[in-house]
Amino acid sequence: MRKEKSIILARKILTPPLSWIIPGHMIAHADRLDAKFFAQKKINIVNQMMKKWIVKPLKDLCLPDGIFRGNAPYKPEYVEYGVPVLTTDTLTGHGIDWSSAAFVPYEVFERLRGKKLVVNDIVIATTGLGSIGKADIIGFIPLKLGESILATPKLTIIRADPKKVFPYYLLTFIRSIAGQVQIQSMVRGQTGQLELYPHDIARIIVPIPPSEKQKWIGGPLAEAEKLRKEKLKLKEKLTGWERELVEEVSLPRAFIIPREDLKERLDAKFYYHRKRARVSFKVKTVELGAVVDNIATGSTPGRYDYEESGVPILKVGNLTNEGIDWENISFVDVDFYDSRKKAHVENEDVVIVSAAHSPEGIGKKADVVIIPEEFAGKCMAVAELLIIRPDKRKINPYFLAWALRLEPVRMQMRGMIRGQSAHLYPQDAGELLIPYPPRDIQDEIGDLVKKIMELRIQANVLQKEAEKRLIQLLAGER
Repeated sequence: MRKEKSIILARKILTPPLSWIIPGHMIAHADRLDAKFFAQKKINIVNQMMKKWIVKPLKDLCLPDGIFRGNAPYKPEYVEYGVPVLTTDTLTGHGIDWSSAAFVPYEVFERLRGKKLVVNDIVIATTGLGSIGKADIIGFIPLKLGESILATPKLTIIRADPKKVFPYYLLTFIRSIAGQVQIQSMVRGQTGQLELYPHDIARIIVPIPPSEKQKWIGGPLAEAEKLRKEKLKLKEKLTGWERELVEEVSLPRAFIIPREDLKERLDAKFYYHRKRARVSFKVKTVELGAVVDNIATGSTPGRYDYEESGVPILKVGNLTNEGIDWENISFVDVDFYDSRKKAHVENEDVVIVSAAHSPEGIGKKADVVIIPEEFAGKCMAVAELLIIRPDKRKINPYFLAWALRLEPVRMQMRGMIRGQSAHLYPQDAGELLIPYPPRDIQDEIGDLVKKIMELRIQANVLQKEAEKRLIQLLAGER
């Protein structure tokens, strides 16, 4: 009941009238006069916060020069390895994706040393349609990346003064509706060239409750970052296993194909990638079709077949390579689900991207499905996904999801693509050669994959708890 009351009050704050009056004192302190900047929704939020709490502009909560843009070279100057650089792609809103960091030469870092990022810096995307406002915190820096981190100019760094505000509380606020409404009202520029400038970020109004209340709100987020650090260590162990099972090889331009290896096709790319995969793996290989019960393509609903609730249907965007994202799930009704039996997904099925605009997208994501209890075991997938049902007596499902993402396997997928756009069909997928180590190794790798999924879920639960506590604060519940 208390939670429902908080949500109702928050919605009340966010419901704007059709017209409103802008107070003169607000105009006097602004350098713009547009409806978006003075949106009633934003004014309602700020006024509500001022009634309940002491509020301060963000600049007053930061260290000197604590709001600044990143600085790194343009794309042609990047290198394969060096000093890591955070980009808009590394920000997820659920923790930094360190695996997608770019790199610049160390000489560049020496020139930009003053722009070095440190632990507890908040990084926010401030350029580009669809990215602005996405924010994460540097809760830790992976040991393998060293201590030197930069960010591109499309990101802005907020370096809070820990004596004035708990950084994890501040991040929770920035991600909240109250923070995002202010951010979006300050965006400048034309479509495609949208910008959020540091001097505008500095004006964001933040409620300042007592420090114990800040830690009560931001504490779960700090715990979530610890889990993400643990998750990264497990992913590094998986990388170690990849080195154990896979090696880089090259093949001559011409080679002989034994008659027993001939399939119902005769295109060179298919056989070249198949041969290369066979010699890339340091362990025995097996065709995927020999260790699974079924491989099927999902079914995509029409535009008007989607529902507000019902049976969940997995889309490409729900795959994370760390488990299914159930928070942004779509739904179809039971009749549609019942009429598409081949597209049904069961617990511990593996789903993999099998259609994309570019061949590089095929196989880029593969996850094991664990259906939440509230969906009563019902789930299906769209036609851009393959549903692979492992024979659990022959292969560990979690190991299989990991194996399908290995480059020698994805390389084969690219060689199997048919059609004008990139498609991988079930009959071709069944001929994929995958590594097939002994069961104890499969289970050891599978346990790592499963633990990573569990840590991701736990971290997201903690993040939601921080957000819920902030809603209670904004609604005036002390």
